Amino acid sequence: MSSEFFRLTPIKSTRKPHRCECCGTIFSAGSEMLSYAGMFEGEFCHFYYCAVCDDLYRVLGWDWSEGIQQAEEALADEGVIASIKCPYAASCDNEHDEYDIDFTTGKINFSCECPTGENLTWEADIRDAARAFKEREAARHAV
Repeated sequence: MSSEFFRLTPIKSTRKPHRCECCGTIFSAGSEMLSYAGMFEGEFCHFYYCAVCDDLYRVLGWDWSEGIQQAEEALADEGVIASIKCPYAASCDNEHDEYDIDFTTGKINFSCECPTGENLTWEADIRDAARAFKEREAARHAV
């Protein structure tokens, strides 16, 4: 599954609302997005990606020509979300009970029950987390 050809065009400010094909978020007019147009498996296609998903593609090494990555699922499958540590307790088991990614801001919001029994909420920047994850992976493979 790959593209026969494609073109990526940065759009500084969209004229109307568009849905990001990667994360599914609907972005209002005036949003910065990336326009993808090309031939995929014999069919012409055109869609948009948001700036956060574009960053994630670059940082995590996802291949545009391989088709659409469902961002939240891919982040979980690759271990990026599980790698984000709870800032409240060193002894936290790091199993995040609930999380929600806001692709309009690039923030991931967590709520978890820490060993103290408290229900805590906190947020992290998903792009920073992806960069840190890739750096740890590279360092681990370099040894």
